[in-house]
This record gives sequence, structure tokens and C-alpha cells, in this order.
Amino acid sequence: MRVASAPLVIGLLILGWGSVSHAYRHSSCNGAPYRWNNDVDFQLKACSAPPGTQKAKDVVYALDEWNAVGGMSEIASWETGDDVCAVRTGNRINEIGFVPDDAIDGALGLTLRRYSGLCWAWTDHVDIVETDVFINGQAGLHPGNPRDCNRKQLGQRTTLLHELGHAIGLNHYDDAMSMMLSSDGDATYCGSRMVSPHPDDTEGGRFLYSDGARSRDLAASTYYLAGADRVELNSQAGIETLCPGEAYQVRWSVANLGTVDETYSVRWYLSVNKTITMHDLPIATNVNARQTHGRFSTWSRRLRMPLKITPGIYFVGHIVDYDNRIWEQRGGNNFTYMARKVRILSSSDVRCGQ
Repeated sequence: MRVASAPLVIGLLILGWGSVSHAYRHSSCNGAPYRWNNDVDFQLKACSAPPGTQKAKDVVYALDEWNAVGGMSEIASWETGDDVCAVRTGNRINEIGFVPDDAIDGALGLTLRRYSGLCWAWTDHVDIVETDVFINGQAGLHPGNPRDCNRKQLGQRTTLLHELGHAIGLNHYDDAMSMMLSSDGDATYCGSRMVSPHPDDTEGGRFLYSDGARSRDLAASTYYLAGADRVELNSQAGIETLCPGEAYQVRWSVANLGTVDETYSVRWYLSVNKTITMHDLPIATNVNARQTHGRFSTWSRRLRMPLKITPGIYFVGHIVDYDNRIWEQRGGNNFTYMARKVRILSSSDVRCGQ
């Protein structure tokens, strides 16, 4: 995802630097983060995203996702703006609008921030006083949720979540699984709320706007951070042909979006469809796995195919906290499936040595 963000600064910031104590990044003045000292009231430019359209719905979705971060104060609200189509800056109104491609030089999104003043050696804090979000309305961004859990797309909701992260004070960081990657962030999980901030993003939001509340939320993902600013699927799309009893190596990822370190179990299944449930065929279990709060981890393991199974093509998936030991903020994001399916042959097939 190609995105851009340029803070709109009043003059030169002196003694300002990026925070390095956590994976997430924000700007600070003499140790105090640039942040809002009040709620952010957005005006959605109805000319570019009329009420009831998918664009308007995706804006509301992204705002709701940031407001739903456990342990973080609800920070944003919105209302329909005036009939002026352009997103204007410098008017102390926080605007969100969909703009032509050339208005933001072909980027998928752009966020401008305006601050309360300069950062001097004696300044105790600098506030964000205005932010304006531009979304490319001509880039063919995929509206709504992705069609499945493991198909990378240029998503409208992903772009909005990224730009709203800038709007509340977060900066780019490329070395953690994050919505705030410079260009390749992907926020896809499974479940009804499929697109959501990653743990590093939620930690950043809580740092800036903590309400001290306790939150528990594990999520399964089919993506991993393959390198700086590079997100890849845990498995490549296609079909792997296996014999009964043969081992299959998988990579899998889990996110702890909550505020509590968790000990959990995960179970692996074969399924004839993409919806992984406990009614599918269990083939392996990891017991007492540990996940630190605010962290995204990727693991690998070998799964052995059952000796007795009906030949055919199956989805390989897993459910995090399959035994429901954790009372979570949301549970619909606990399952996922691999992009690569398996074709299990008959034990009598010549390849299987029978």
C-alpha cells in the first residue's frame, strides 16, 4: 500500500524527535508526545462520500475501530460536513475527504497535522490542533471487508485506519507488524470485524490516550512481517499434495490486541470450507502458548495429516483459544485459514507407497 503523511508544521520544530522506547513511533517535544488534549471531531466531506455510500460507511468503520481499542479513550467522532468538496487546511476544522489522484500525487492517502506552536527548550508540550485526511478516490481501493482472510488488496478500510493513525499522532514505523508501515501495511484478520489495527498500533494509541481499562483480545492472522515494510502471507496460494500420515510445515501468526499477557491454546483443523470451527477435523494442538500484550508473533510447526481420512482438498486452519479460556473483547477474530490448501491422496495412491 503506497501511503503518505506529511505533518503541517507552524515553523521549524526545535528539539523535537521520534520516540524510540517502543516499536510504535510518535513525535515528541522535550519528552512529551504530540497529541490531542481533547476529542477529535471530524467533518466528513459529503460531496466526496455521500451518507449511505460505501465510502462513508468505511470512514465510520475506521473511526469505530480506533474508538474500540481496549484501554484507549474514545478519541474520534464525526459529522457530515458542508457542501464544499475540497478538503481545506488551516481552518481548525478536521476534515476527511476523497480526492482526485493528482491532488495527493498518486498516494493512497495523505494526512496533514497542525500543531499549537513551536517546540523550544522550555516548552512542556505541543498539542495537535488540526488534522486533515485525504483519501485517493480514484485509486480503485477495495471497499468494505476483503473477500477472504488471505488475499492482499489495496483496501479502503486499511488506508483509512492508517491515515487516522497519523491523525491521532502516530508516525510510520517499518520494523513491526503494524498499520503504520510506510507502504505495505495490511490489517486483515478473520471475523466480522475483519480489518483492525495491529497490536503495535493499539499500544501506540493507548500510550497517547490511555483510559487505564483492562482489555483481552487475541486474534489469528494469515500474514507476517517478512522484512522492513514488507508484509507477506504465511503461505502462498495453491494446493499442496500429501499422503495420509505425511507431515506438512506451516507458518502461523497470532496477535495480542489486549492489555494483558495471555497463556492460551491453539488447535489445528482440516476443513472443507473457509469457516474453521470446532466441528472440523482436529489434527494438532499447541498447549499453553504465551503471547505478550501488544505484540504480534509468527511461529512455525509441522502438522501430520491423519492416517485415516477421506481423500480430497481441505483448508488448513487454526483457532486461537479454541477452548474459550479467555474472556475476550471480541472472539470472532480467533480463527483463520492458510492460503495454501492441501490435497490428501488415497493411501492406495501409487505416490503413497501402498
